[in-house]
Amino acid sequence: MSGILFIIGTYPSYGGTEQVTTYLANQFVAKGYRVAIASFEQPAPELQKDCHDSIRLVALNYPVMSKDNVLKLSNTATEMNLNLIINQWVLPFQTNRLCRRVRNNNSKCKIISVYHNAPNRNARVTDVDIILKNNPNIGLLKKSMLLSKRFIMDSVIRASMHYVYKKSDQYVILSESFRDIFKAYARVANDYKLSIISNPLTIPDEVFDISKKEKIFLYVGRIDYNQKRVQRIIDVWEIVSNKLPEWRLEIVGDGPDKEKLMSRVKEKGIKRISFEGFQNPLDYYKKSSLLLLTSEYEGFGLVIIEGMRYGVVPIVYGSYEAVYDIIQNGETGLITNPPYQQSDIEKAMLKLASDDIQRQRMLHNCMQKSEHFTIDEVVKNWQELFNKLINENRTTNPTF
Repeated sequence: MSGILFIIGTYPSYGGTEQVTTYLANQFVAKGYRVAIASFEQPAPELQKDCHDSIRLVALNYPVMSKDNVLKLSNTATEMNLNLIINQWVLPFQTNRLCRRVRNNNSKCKIISVYHNAPNRNARVTDVDIILKNNPNIGLLKKSMLLSKRFIMDSVIRASMHYVYKKSDQYVILSESFRDIFKAYARVANDYKLSIISNPLTIPDEVFDISKKEKIFLYVGRIDYNQKRVQRIIDVWEIVSNKLPEWRLEIVGDGPDKEKLMSRVKEKGIKRISFEGFQNPLDYYKKSSLLLLTSEYEGFGLVIIEGMRYGVVPIVYGSYEAVYDIIQNGETGLITNPPYQQSDIEKAMLKLASDDIQRQRMLHNCMQKSEHFTIDEVVKNWQELFNKLINENRTTNPTF
């Protein structure tokens, strides 16, 4: 059986990509693979307990391309007889160069790069867009500087994605709807190295009582402005809460804007809203009826299929293409179209909260749809990719 080396920026950690890595790694071990996970930062060592005992964790240092990192990873690959490298941190491009240095010392290794977001969206570029949008009267000089900064960052990201694709044996994106976007953004003409593998459900499959569903709107995720835009949910709830006195809103998660939003809720006297902090969301999924997601961009939106598994019907702002692969609008949830309009989310919330029959129908549809994202299906796709790469007889490898 083959051996797999994951390389990721932070691990162990509570982030979505990190949780997916743990879940996949444990499943690969169960299938007989040898597994190691290397990371540059280890912010949550208490989560090591979630890894199978046989998984080796390797702590790396900065800079990414240090000789010590190359030596550590090369030795790990040799000692464990690893022949597959899964790069979970494709930006910056230096991680790919590190993978290739390791491959130079272990020529049988194949490099798989995985991009966990929408290919044409990046947090740093979005930061600039937010500044420009929120300051329409900004001075001409400062605006020119910001536009120049945006152009440079966007160009570097495009070039980095093109470089990593070119220098990888396979490149994985999360949704078929991202294929053409990736090709255009990264300027890739031939997509023969491009694979589509979605993220799996990473929560336990437990029995729960549908009849015990409560009138709860639920948000699960990081609380930040740049991507998740949780303040949109707060703003719409300020209006909807007055029209749905039997419903409440629960926000599960933490992040840099949590305290600011809590103060805002208190100052405005918004009722029936609670900030639950970071929690295992399973019990919240079991009791909640409707899930809210108003992100400015997403990669896949794993929280949507987690909620669907437990009959939480999603109401989602359709800011990213992959959501249309997950939700059939009107059947397994409601999607509001860009550009973002608060009134659209409000109408969707009122529609489903006020129609028990439609909500129950969607609940059952959601649970059925979630079966497409089980870990067995996703691992099967990964194994097919592994077998393809291992069985290939390449005459040349990309060189450093």
